[in-house]
Amino acid sequence: IKDAKGFYIINEGSFSLGNASLSFYDFDKATVSNSLFEGINSRPLGDVFQNLKFHDGKGYLIVNNSKKIEVVDSASMKSIRTIEGFNSPRNIYFKNGKAYVTDLYSNEITILDGNTLEKIGAIPVVGSTEDIVETNDKLIVAVNQSFEYTNESLQGILVIDSKKDIVEKYVKLSEGAVDLEFDINGDIWVYCTGFWGNNASGKLYKVNGYTYKVSQTFDFGKLAYYGNPLRFNNVRNQIYYAIGGDAGSYTDFDIYSMPINSTSLPTTPFYDSKNEYMYGYNIDEFRNELFVLDAIDGAQKGEMSIIDLTTKTKKASFEVGYFPSNIVFKY
Repeated sequence: IKDAKGFYIINEGSFSLGNASLSFYDFDKATVSNSLFEGINSRPLGDVFQNLKFHDGKGYLIVNNSKKIEVVDSASMKSIRTIEGFNSPRNIYFKNGKAYVTDLYSNEITILDGNTLEKIGAIPVVGSTEDIVETNDKLIVAVNQSFEYTNESLQGILVIDSKKDIVEKYVKLSEGAVDLEFDINGDIWVYCTGFWGNNASGKLYKVNGYTYKVSQTFDFGKLAYYGNPLRFNNVRNQIYYAIGGDAGSYTDFDIYSMPINSTSLPTTPFYDSKNEYMYGYNIDEFRNELFVLDAIDGAQKGEMSIIDLTTKTKKASFEVGYFPSNIVFKY
């Protein structure tokens, strides 16, 4: 895979079964290679593969229920080291020679030295931290109440000054902030799932990337649980989001799309997943293809399907790992 172009598939695996894995789809060969980490390093990846990020020639495989981050050589995927000491790591972002790790249970954002990868500090947070992005030289972190809901838990986004490593501003939104994206104007889009404990509905927010004031609120009118729902087109003026078609379903998800200047949510899906358990997806406009990850029933290995972006017809499908949840492109 050193010189191959394609994408990695994060196979989350079944909770507590330790069957997380990494797959790779090769554009030129039109083939999938499964269990990459295990095959190259002769040991299992771990329990619940959450995220994959690349930085400075290294890959960072975040395995949240194993409480670790596996560091690999990005060309060969050979293991370099394992970073431990987390409670339930979710994401990692590099800036100013440091790495920031969000966590589901630790009530802090861990700060690592970007070179040694040793812990050098932390930013205290009341709540769980999820996605992290950068816009206008600030780090934006999604924070929510997770499974330990209290009235003190934060619900929205944190604006982080990475030079001082402090929370510069907290923007209160609503329950379940999990996914962040930014558009062509530098505005921040925040996907909030809602919360089953008080029947709070999911919402999608557009937040000004300079003033951090909410400029648009879209209420889904139902719970909107989804791990990585937001995507953008190449020029970042069209947003895609995934949401359950049935308010009570955890397996029936569709994709919707709208321009960033929309004032109301679309009523017709961009892609209807029909009988699929769409656990993740991504879009490649250059290839005019939609990639859908189907967890099937969770008891068997999942499937990656290639969908024509215009006609929405299936072009091919491949077996991957258990609970495939996300796609990371490699060009």
